[in-house]
Amino acid sequence: MHRRIQHSQPAASRVTNPTGSLLLLWALGLNIVLLLAVSGYLNFFHTVLTTTTRPYLQDQAVNLAEAGVQTGLWELNHNDSLFGVSWTDISGTPACIDIGVGAQCFARGPITLTATDGSNTPLGTYTVTVADPFSATPVILAHGNVTGSTISQAVRVTTEANTALTFRYAAFGRYMDIDGFEGSPDSLRIDSYQETYDPANPSHAGDIFANDQLMIWSSDVTVDGTAYVTPTTSVSPTPLTATITGGIEQEPYMNLPAELPDVVVPADLLAAPNQGGVRLSSGITSCSDLGSQRLHYTYLLIENDATFVLDEGCELYIDGPGYDGPVPGWGDVLDMALMLHDDAKIEARGNNRIFVNTGWLGASSRQGFVTTTQQPRDLQIYHQGVPREQTQQWNGCGAGLMQRAPFYGTIYSKHGMVYLGAYYDMGAYTYDPVAQFYGAFVAGDRFHLEASPYGETYDVSGLHYDESLRTLSVSGTGQQNEQNAFRTTSWQTQ
Repeated sequence: MHRRIQHSQPAASRVTNPTGSLLLLWALGLNIVLLLAVSGYLNFFHTVLTTTTRPYLQDQAVNLAEAGVQTGLWELNHNDSLFGVSWTDISGTPACIDIGVGAQCFARGPITLTATDGSNTPLGTYTVTVADPFSATPVILAHGNVTGSTISQAVRVTTEANTALTFRYAAFGRYMDIDGFEGSPDSLRIDSYQETYDPANPSHAGDIFANDQLMIWSSDVTVDGTAYVTPTTSVSPTPLTATITGGIEQEPYMNLPAELPDVVVPADLLAAPNQGGVRLSSGITSCSDLGSQRLHYTYLLIENDATFVLDEGCELYIDGPGYDGPVPGWGDVLDMALMLHDDAKIEARGNNRIFVNTGWLGASSRQGFVTTTQQPRDLQIYHQGVPREQTQQWNGCGAGLMQRAPFYGTIYSKHGMVYLGAYYDMGAYTYDPVAQFYGAFVAGDRFHLEASPYGETYDVSGLHYDESLRTLSVSGTGQQNEQNAFRTTSWQTQ
Protein backbone atom coordinates (compact mmCIF):
# COMPACT_ATOMS: atom_id res chain seq x y z
CA MET A 1 0.00 0.00 0.00
CA HIS A 2 1.35 3.26 -0.99
CA ARG A 3 0.96 6.32 1.32
CA ARG A 4 0.51 9.71 -0.41
CA ILE A 5 2.85 12.17 1.10
CA GLN A 6 1.93 15.93 0.78
CA HIS A 7 4.67 18.55 0.95
CA SER A 8 3.84 22.22 2.02
CA GLN A 9 5.55 25.10 0.16
CA PRO A 10 7.41 27.70 2.17
CA ALA A 11 5.61 31.07 2.64
CA ALA A 12 8.32 32.86 0.79
CA SER A 13 7.69 30.94 -2.25
CA ARG A 14 4.03 31.77 -2.46
CA VAL A 15 2.96 33.67 -5.51
CA THR A 16 1.94 37.31 -4.58
CA ASN A 17 -1.05 39.08 -6.22
CA PRO A 18 0.49 41.41 -8.80
CA THR A 19 -2.38 43.98 -8.53
CA GLY A 20 -1.72 44.64 -4.83
CA SER A 21 1.96 45.27 -5.48
CA LEU A 22 1.18 47.84 -8.05
CA LEU A 23 -1.21 49.68 -5.69
CA LEU A 24 1.42 49.77 -2.98
CA LEU A 25 4.01 51.19 -5.30
CA TRP A 26 1.51 53.80 -6.55
CA ALA A 27 0.66 54.92 -2.96
CA LEU A 28 4.32 55.26 -2.06
CA GLY A 29 5.00 57.32 -5.14
CA LEU A 30 2.00 59.58 -4.51
CA ASN A 31 3.12 60.24 -0.93
CA ILE A 32 6.57 61.21 -2.15
CA VAL A 33 5.03 63.63 -4.68
CA LEU A 34 2.72 65.13 -2.05
CA LEU A 35 5.59 65.53 0.40
CA LEU A 36 7.63 67.39 -2.19
CA ALA A 37 4.61 69.58 -3.07
CA VAL A 38 3.84 70.43 0.55
CA SER A 39 7.43 71.34 1.29
CA GLY A 40 7.37 73.66 -1.71
CA TYR A 41 4.09 75.21 -0.66
CA LEU A 42 5.43 75.94 2.83
CA ASN A 43 7.83 78.46 1.30
CA PHE A 44 4.98 79.79 -0.81
CA PHE A 45 2.69 80.19 2.19
CA HIS A 46 5.47 81.94 4.11
CA THR A 47 5.95 84.32 1.16
CA VAL A 48 2.20 84.99 0.99
CA LEU A 49 2.02 85.64 4.73
CA THR A 50 4.97 88.01 4.55
CA THR A 51 3.53 89.74 1.50
CA THR A 52 0.15 90.34 3.17
CA THR A 53 1.68 91.41 6.50
CA ARG A 54 4.06 93.96 5.00
CA PRO A 55 1.33 96.28 3.57
CA TYR A 56 -0.40 96.18 6.94
CA LEU A 57 2.79 97.25 8.70
CA GLN A 58 3.43 99.89 6.05
CA ASP A 59 -0.05 101.30 6.61
CA GLN A 60 0.61 101.33 10.33
CA ALA A 61 3.87 103.21 9.74
CA VAL A 62 2.03 105.77 7.58
CA ASN A 63 -0.52 106.24 10.37
CA LEU A 64 2.30 106.91 12.80
CA ALA A 65 3.85 109.41 10.40
CA GLU A 66 0.48 111.14 10.02
CA ALA A 67 0.44 111.62 13.78
CA GLY A 68 3.72 113.47 13.35
CA VAL A 69 2.20 115.64 10.63
CA GLN A 70 -0.68 116.53 12.95
CA THR A 71 1.83 117.47 15.65
CA GLY A 72 3.53 119.85 13.23
CA LEU A 73 0.25 121.40 12.06
CA TRP A 74 -0.94 121.85 15.62
CA GLU A 75 2.27 123.66 16.50
CA LEU A 76 1.88 126.01 13.54
CA ASN A 77 -1.79 126.75 14.17
CA HIS A 78 -2.32 126.60 17.93
CA ASN A 79 0.82 127.25 19.91
CA ASP A 80 1.63 130.95 20.00
CA SER A 81 5.04 130.36 21.56
CA LEU A 82 5.89 128.32 18.44
CA PHE A 83 8.46 125.54 18.79
CA GLY A 84 9.25 125.77 22.49
CA VAL A 85 11.21 123.48 24.79
CA SER A 86 9.80 120.23 23.34
CA TRP A 87 11.30 121.05 19.94
CA THR A 88 14.95 121.06 18.85
CA ASP A 89 16.40 123.60 16.44
CA ILE A 90 18.22 121.51 13.81
CA SER A 91 18.79 124.33 11.34
CA GLY A 92 21.85 123.76 9.16
CA THR A 93 22.04 120.01 9.82
CA PRO A 94 21.88 117.46 6.96
CA ALA A 95 18.41 116.41 8.12
CA CYS A 96 17.22 119.98 7.59
CA ILE A 97 19.13 120.60 4.37
CA ASP A 98 17.81 117.38 2.82
CA ILE A 99 14.23 118.62 3.09
CA GLY A 100 15.23 121.20 0.51
CA VAL A 101 13.38 124.30 1.68
CA GLY A 102 14.45 127.23 3.80
CA ALA A 103 17.34 127.36 6.21
CA GLN A 104 15.49 126.85 9.50
CA CYS A 105 14.09 123.60 10.90
CA PHE A 106 12.63 122.40 14.19
CA ALA A 107 12.37 118.70 15.07
CA ARG A 108 10.60 116.63 17.68
CA GLY A 109 10.70 112.95 18.63
CA PRO A 110 10.84 110.06 18.66
CA ILE A 111 7.43 110.01 20.33
CA THR A 112 5.89 106.64 21.23
CA LEU A 113 2.23 105.85 20.57
CA THR A 114 0.53 103.06 22.48
CA ALA A 115 -2.66 101.04 22.04
CA THR A 116 -5.81 102.65 23.38
CA ASP A 117 -7.42 99.35 24.47
CA GLY A 118 -6.00 99.66 27.98
CA SER A 119 -3.03 97.42 27.36
CA ASN A 120 -0.70 100.34 26.60
CA THR A 121 1.09 98.13 24.09
CA PRO A 122 3.64 100.19 22.11
CA LEU A 123 2.55 100.51 18.49
CA GLY A 124 5.50 102.50 17.21
CA THR A 125 7.17 105.89 17.19
CA TYR A 126 7.19 108.99 15.03
CA THR A 127 9.53 111.90 14.46
CA VAL A 128 8.57 115.19 12.84
CA THR A 129 10.49 118.10 11.35
CA VAL A 130 9.02 121.45 10.31
CA ALA A 131 11.11 123.29 7.75
CA ASP A 132 10.89 127.02 7.05
CA PRO A 133 8.29 127.36 9.83
CA PHE A 134 7.99 131.15 9.88
CA SER A 135 7.31 131.52 6.17
CA ALA A 136 3.96 131.40 4.39
CA THR A 137 4.72 127.89 3.06
CA PRO A 138 6.26 125.60 5.73
CA VAL A 139 7.03 121.95 4.92
CA ILE A 140 6.39 119.13 7.38
CA LEU A 141 8.31 115.84 7.12
CA ALA A 142 7.34 113.02 9.50
CA HIS A 143 8.61 109.43 9.86
CA GLY A 144 6.66 106.53 11.38
CA ASN A 145 8.39 103.38 12.70
CA VAL A 146 6.47 100.23 13.72
CA THR A 147 7.50 98.52 16.95
CA GLY A 148 9.15 95.13 16.44
CA SER A 149 9.82 95.56 12.73
CA THR A 150 12.11 97.39 10.36
CA ILE A 151 9.18 98.96 8.55
CA SER A 152 9.37 102.77 8.30
CA GLN A 153 7.36 105.25 6.25
CA ALA A 154 7.79 108.99 5.66
CA VAL A 155 5.07 111.52 4.88
CA ARG A 156 5.91 114.94 3.41
CA VAL A 157 3.29 117.69 3.58
CA THR A 158 3.47 121.18 2.11
CA THR A 159 1.33 123.92 3.66
CA GLU A 160 0.37 127.50 3.00
CA ALA A 161 -1.07 130.31 5.08
CA ASN A 162 -4.82 130.51 4.66
CA THR A 163 -5.78 133.98 3.47
CA ALA A 164 -9.31 133.71 4.86
CA LEU A 165 -9.13 136.44 7.50
CA THR A 166 -11.21 135.89 10.62
CA PHE A 167 -12.07 137.77 13.79
CA ARG A 168 -8.99 136.24 15.40
CA TYR A 169 -8.24 139.26 17.61
CA ALA A 170 -10.19 141.62 19.82
CA ALA A 171 -8.97 144.44 17.57
CA PHE A 172 -7.11 144.26 14.28
CA GLY A 173 -5.94 147.25 12.27
CA ARG A 174 -3.34 148.65 9.95
CA TYR A 175 -2.90 151.55 12.34
CA MET A 176 -3.95 151.21 15.97
CA ASP A 177 -4.53 154.15 18.29
CA ILE A 178 -5.63 153.44 21.89
CA ASP A 179 -6.26 156.31 24.31
CA GLY A 180 -6.74 156.07 28.03
CA PHE A 181 -6.65 159.08 30.31
CA GLU A 182 -3.90 159.75 32.79
CA GLY A 183 -5.01 160.09 36.39
CA SER A 184 -7.86 157.61 35.97
CA PRO A 185 -6.31 154.28 36.96
CA ASP A 186 -7.14 151.40 34.66
CA SER A 187 -9.42 153.68 32.64
CA LEU A 188 -9.45 151.37 29.61
CA ARG A 189 -9.18 147.57 29.34
CA ILE A 190 -9.03 145.14 26.46
CA ASP A 191 -9.79 141.59 27.58
CA SER A 192 -12.11 138.61 27.10
CA TYR A 193 -15.51 138.79 28.70
CA GLN A 194 -16.25 135.07 28.41
CA GLU A 195 -14.41 132.15 29.91
CA THR A 196 -14.46 130.30 26.61
CA TYR A 197 -10.68 130.12 26.41
CA ASP A 198 -8.48 127.85 28.52
CA PRO A 199 -7.65 129.74 31.73
CA ALA A 200 -4.34 127.88 31.87
CA ASN A 201 -3.39 129.29 28.46
CA PRO A 202 -5.27 132.59 28.04
CA SER A 203 -3.09 133.82 25.18
CA HIS A 204 -6.10 134.96 23.17
CA ALA A 205 -7.91 136.69 26.00
CA GLY A 206 -7.65 140.21 24.64
CA ASP A 207 -5.12 139.98 21.82
CA ILE A 208 -4.68 142.90 19.44
CA PHE A 209 -2.82 143.21 16.13
CA ALA A 210 -1.26 146.33 14.62
CA ASN A 211 0.22 145.98 11.15
CA ASP A 212 1.91 149.33 10.49
CA GLN A 213 1.62 151.35 13.68
CA LEU A 214 0.77 150.77 17.35
CA MET A 215 0.15 153.76 19.61
CA ILE A 216 -1.06 153.47 23.21
CA TRP A 217 -1.11 156.90 24.78
CA SER A 218 -1.67 156.23 28.46
CA SER A 219 -0.26 154.20 31.32
CA ASP A 220 -3.86 153.65 32.43
CA VAL A 221 -4.53 151.24 29.54
CA THR A 222 -4.44 147.48 30.20
CA VAL A 223 -4.31 144.93 27.39
CA ASP A 224 -5.10 141.57 28.99
CA GLY A 225 -3.51 139.62 26.18
CA THR A 226 -0.72 139.95 23.63
CA ALA A 227 -0.03 142.87 21.31
CA TYR A 228 1.04 141.37 17.98
CA VAL A 229 3.07 143.37 15.50
CA THR A 230 5.09 142.76 12.33
CA PRO A 231 8.85 143.32 11.96
CA THR A 232 8.11 146.74 10.42
CA THR A 233 5.41 147.95 12.85
CA SER A 234 6.31 151.21 14.57
CA VAL A 235 5.47 151.28 18.29
CA SER A 236 5.04 154.51 20.25
CA PRO A 237 5.66 155.93 22.70
CA THR A 238 8.92 154.17 23.43
CA PRO A 239 8.86 152.56 25.87
CA LEU A 240 5.16 151.87 26.16
CA THR A 241 3.81 152.66 29.62
CA ALA A 242 0.58 150.71 29.17
CA THR A 243 0.19 147.28 30.78
CA ILE A 244 0.27 144.45 28.22
CA THR A 245 0.06 141.17 30.11
CA GLY A 246 1.23 139.04 27.19
CA GLY A 247 3.87 141.50 26.03
CA ILE A 248 4.57 142.54 22.45
CA GLU A 249 5.29 139.73 20.00
CA GLN A 250 5.90 139.45 16.29
CA GLU A 251 3.07 137.52 14.71
CA PRO A 252 4.78 134.83 12.62
CA TYR A 253 2.20 134.23 9.92
CA MET A 254 -0.89 136.44 10.12
CA ASN A 255 0.40 139.74 8.79
CA LEU A 256 -2.40 141.95 7.58
CA PRO A 257 -2.65 141.28 3.83
CA ALA A 258 -1.88 144.10 1.44
CA GLU A 259 -5.50 143.85 0.33
CA LEU A 260 -8.16 142.74 2.81
CA PRO A 261 -10.98 140.57 1.42
CA ASP A 262 -13.99 142.24 -0.13
CA VAL A 263 -17.27 142.15 1.71
CA VAL A 264 -19.49 139.44 0.20
CA VAL A 265 -23.12 140.55 0.13
CA PRO A 266 -25.60 137.64 -0.16
CA ALA A 267 -27.23 137.39 -3.59
CA ASP A 268 -30.78 137.53 -2.22
CA LEU A 269 -29.95 140.74 -0.36
CA LEU A 270 -28.45 142.34 -3.47
CA ALA A 271 -31.59 141.39 -5.37
CA ALA A 272 -33.95 142.99 -2.84
CA PRO A 273 -35.78 146.07 -4.17
CA ASN A 274 -34.00 149.32 -3.32
CA GLN A 275 -36.23 151.43 -1.05
CA GLY A 276 -34.08 154.52 -1.66
CA GLY A 277 -33.13 156.87 1.18
CA VAL A 278 -35.24 156.61 4.35
CA ARG A 279 -35.40 158.79 7.50
CA LEU A 280 -37.17 157.49 10.59
CA SER A 281 -37.90 160.18 13.19
CA SER A 282 -40.30 158.45 15.59
CA GLY A 283 -42.09 155.24 16.40
CA ILE A 284 -41.07 151.63 15.92
CA THR A 285 -40.44 150.08 12.52
CA SER A 286 -39.59 146.39 12.05
CA CYS A 287 -38.68 144.08 9.23
CA SER A 288 -41.94 142.21 9.73
CA ASP A 289 -43.85 145.49 9.45
CA LEU A 290 -42.15 146.07 6.11
CA GLY A 291 -42.95 142.53 4.97
CA SER A 292 -39.42 141.37 4.23
CA GLN A 293 -36.38 139.86 5.91
CA ARG A 294 -34.12 141.36 3.21
CA LEU A 295 -34.13 145.16 3.05
CA HIS A 296 -32.15 147.37 0.65
CA TYR A 297 -31.63 151.14 1.06
CA THR A 298 -29.55 153.94 -0.40
CA TYR A 299 -29.24 155.37 3.10
CA LEU A 300 -30.99 154.96 6.45
CA LEU A 301 -31.14 157.72 9.07
CA ILE A 302 -32.73 156.95 12.44
CA GLU A 303 -33.33 160.05 14.57
CA ASN A 304 -34.87 161.31 17.79
CA ASP A 305 -36.39 158.33 19.64
CA ALA A 306 -37.16 156.18 16.60
CA THR A 307 -36.46 152.43 16.78
CA PHE A 308 -35.74 150.08 13.90
CA VAL A 309 -36.26 146.42 14.89
CA LEU A 310 -34.30 143.73 13.12
CA ASP A 311 -36.41 140.63 13.65
CA GLU A 312 -34.48 137.40 13.99
CA GLY A 313 -32.72 136.63 10.70
CA CYS A 314 -33.41 140.04 9.14
CA GLU A 315 -30.57 141.59 7.07
CA LEU A 316 -29.96 145.09 5.71
CA TYR A 317 -27.99 146.24 2.68
CA ILE A 318 -27.15 149.92 2.30
CA ASP A 319 -25.38 150.62 -0.96
CA GLY A 320 -24.76 154.38 -0.55
CA PRO A 321 -23.34 156.76 -1.45
CA GLY A 322 -25.26 158.08 1.55
CA TYR A 323 -27.07 161.17 2.77
CA ASP A 324 -25.67 164.66 2.25
CA GLY A 325 -27.43 167.44 4.14
CA PRO A 326 -28.38 168.86 7.50
CA VAL A 327 -28.94 166.79 10.64
CA PRO A 328 -30.31 168.53 13.77
CA GLY A 329 -27.53 169.03 16.27
CA TRP A 330 -24.93 167.93 13.77
CA GLY A 331 -25.10 170.51 11.02
CA ASP A 332 -24.37 169.29 7.51
CA VAL A 333 -23.14 165.73 7.07
CA LEU A 334 -21.67 163.98 4.05
CA ASP A 335 -21.97 160.41 2.79
CA MET A 336 -24.00 159.21 5.77
CA ALA A 337 -25.12 155.69 4.84
CA LEU A 338 -26.43 154.59 8.25
CA MET A 339 -26.75 157.02 11.13
CA LEU A 340 -28.31 156.88 14.61
CA HIS A 341 -28.43 159.96 16.85
CA ASP A 342 -30.22 161.36 19.90
CA ASP A 343 -32.18 158.40 21.39
CA ALA A 344 -32.38 156.42 18.16
CA LYS A 345 -31.96 152.66 18.30
CA ILE A 346 -31.45 149.63 16.08
CA GLU A 347 -32.67 146.62 18.03
CA ALA A 348 -31.09 143.38 16.80
CA ARG A 349 -32.97 140.30 17.93
CA GLY A 350 -30.64 137.60 16.68
CA ASN A 351 -28.80 136.35 13.58
CA ASN A 352 -28.71 139.82 12.03
CA ARG A 353 -26.25 141.22 9.50
CA ILE A 354 -25.84 144.73 8.12
CA PHE A 355 -23.88 145.32 4.90
CA VAL A 356 -22.75 148.79 3.86
CA ASN A 357 -21.17 149.42 0.46
CA THR A 358 -20.05 153.06 0.63
CA GLY A 359 -20.72 155.90 3.02
CA TRP A 360 -20.22 156.43 6.72
CA LEU A 361 -21.80 154.15 9.32
CA GLY A 362 -22.18 155.85 12.67
CA ALA A 363 -24.04 155.93 15.96
CA SER A 364 -23.95 158.84 18.37
CA SER A 365 -26.89 157.93 20.51
CA ARG A 366 -27.98 157.24 24.05
CA GLN A 367 -29.24 153.93 22.65
CA GLY A 368 -27.44 153.00 19.42
CA PHE A 369 -27.10 149.36 18.36
CA VAL A 370 -28.73 147.13 20.97
CA THR A 371 -28.40 143.34 20.63
CA THR A 372 -31.11 141.80 22.77
CA THR A 373 -29.38 138.40 23.06
CA GLN A 374 -26.14 140.05 24.23
CA GLN A 375 -24.28 137.68 21.90
CA PRO A 376 -21.84 139.50 19.56
CA ARG A 377 -22.33 136.91 16.82
CA ASP A 378 -25.98 138.00 16.55
CA LEU A 379 -25.08 141.42 15.10
CA GLN A 380 -22.47 141.43 12.33
CA ILE A 381 -21.67 144.68 10.50
CA TYR A 382 -19.68 144.61 7.25
CA HIS A 383 -18.45 147.81 5.58
CA GLN A 384 -16.76 147.82 2.16
CA GLY A 385 -15.97 151.54 1.76
CA VAL A 386 -13.33 153.14 -0.41
CA PRO A 387 -9.66 153.77 0.37
CA ARG A 388 -8.96 156.94 2.33
CA GLU A 389 -6.46 157.96 -0.32
CA GLN A 390 -9.39 158.30 -2.73
CA THR A 391 -11.53 160.41 -0.40
CA GLN A 392 -8.80 162.32 1.46
CA GLN A 393 -11.22 162.56 4.39
CA TRP A 394 -12.60 160.37 7.13
CA ASN A 395 -16.20 160.90 6.07
CA GLY A 396 -17.42 158.03 3.96
CA CYS A 397 -14.62 155.84 5.17
CA GLY A 398 -15.53 153.55 8.02
CA ALA A 399 -17.65 153.04 11.09
CA GLY A 400 -17.89 154.96 14.34
CA LEU A 401 -19.74 154.13 17.53
CA MET A 402 -20.30 156.57 20.38
CA GLN A 403 -23.27 155.14 22.21
CA ARG A 404 -24.46 154.85 25.77
CA ALA A 405 -25.80 151.30 25.57
CA PRO A 406 -23.19 148.50 25.58
CA PHE A 407 -22.46 147.28 22.06
CA TYR A 408 -22.54 143.54 21.33
CA GLY A 409 -21.41 142.72 17.81
CA THR A 410 -18.66 142.60 15.21
CA ILE A 411 -17.51 145.29 12.77
CA TYR A 412 -15.37 144.77 9.68
CA SER A 413 -14.31 147.77 7.59
CA LYS A 414 -12.31 146.73 4.53
CA HIS A 415 -10.97 150.17 3.61
CA GLY A 416 -11.95 152.40 6.47
CA MET A 417 -11.48 153.16 10.11
CA VAL A 418 -13.31 151.78 13.14
CA TYR A 419 -13.79 154.33 15.92
CA LEU A 420 -15.08 153.28 19.36
CA GLY A 421 -15.65 155.81 22.11
CA ALA A 422 -17.95 157.13 24.82
CA TYR A 423 -21.24 158.83 23.99
CA TYR A 424 -20.99 162.62 23.69
CA ASP A 425 -24.08 164.61 24.59
CA MET A 426 -23.99 167.49 22.13
CA GLY A 427 -26.61 169.42 24.09
CA ALA A 428 -24.86 169.16 27.44
CA TYR A 429 -21.36 169.11 25.92
CA THR A 430 -20.37 166.15 28.12
CA TYR A 431 -19.18 162.59 27.59
CA ASP A 432 -20.64 159.56 29.31
CA PRO A 433 -18.27 158.26 31.98
CA VAL A 434 -17.92 154.78 30.45
CA ALA A 435 -18.20 152.93 27.12
CA GLN A 436 -18.35 149.15 26.71
CA PHE A 437 -17.90 147.14 23.50
CA TYR A 438 -18.28 143.35 23.37
CA GLY A 439 -17.18 141.42 20.29
CA ALA A 440 -14.37 141.86 17.75
CA PHE A 441 -13.34 144.61 15.33
CA VAL A 442 -11.25 144.77 12.14
CA ALA A 443 -10.17 148.01 10.45
CA GLY A 444 -8.42 148.10 7.09
CA ASP A 445 -7.22 151.60 7.96
CA ARG A 446 -7.18 152.99 11.50
CA PHE A 447 -8.61 151.38 14.62
CA HIS A 448 -9.24 153.91 17.37
CA LEU A 449 -10.43 153.09 20.89
CA GLU A 450 -10.65 155.63 23.66
CA ALA A 451 -11.84 155.88 27.25
CA SER A 452 -14.15 158.63 28.40
CA PRO A 453 -12.29 161.82 29.39
CA TYR A 454 -14.83 162.22 32.20
CA GLY A 455 -14.60 158.78 33.76
CA GLU A 456 -14.03 158.47 37.48
CA THR A 457 -11.53 156.04 39.01
CA TYR A 458 -14.22 153.35 39.19
CA ASP A 459 -15.39 153.83 35.60
CA VAL A 460 -13.57 151.43 33.30
CA SER A 461 -14.26 151.60 29.58
CA GLY A 462 -13.36 148.55 27.62
CA LEU A 463 -13.32 146.26 24.65
CA HIS A 464 -14.18 142.71 25.59
CA TYR A 465 -13.39 139.96 23.11
CA ASP A 466 -15.69 136.99 22.46
CA GLU A 467 -13.47 133.95 21.86
CA SER A 468 -16.19 132.15 19.89
CA LEU A 469 -15.69 134.67 17.06
CA ARG A 470 -12.21 133.31 16.31
CA THR A 471 -13.30 131.39 13.22
CA LEU A 472 -15.91 133.82 11.86
CA SER A 473 -14.92 135.23 8.46
CA VAL A 474 -14.51 139.00 8.28
CA SER A 475 -15.90 139.10 4.72
CA GLY A 476 -19.40 137.97 5.66
CA THR A 477 -19.03 134.42 4.32
CA GLY A 478 -19.65 132.76 7.67
CA GLN A 479 -17.70 130.14 9.59
CA GLN A 480 -14.22 129.10 8.48
CA ASN A 481 -12.25 126.00 9.36
CA GLU A 482 -11.06 126.02 12.93
CA GLN A 483 -7.62 127.54 13.41
CA ASN A 484 -7.33 128.36 9.75
CA ALA A 485 -3.83 129.82 9.77
CA PHE A 486 -2.27 127.00 7.74
CA ARG A 487 -3.74 124.38 5.45
CA THR A 488 -2.13 121.50 3.55
CA THR A 489 -1.52 121.89 -0.19
CA SER A 490 0.11 118.50 -0.92
CA TRP A 491 0.58 115.14 0.83
CA GLN A 492 2.84 112.32 -0.25
CA THR A 493 4.55 109.24 1.17
CA GLN A 494 8.24 108.75 0.66
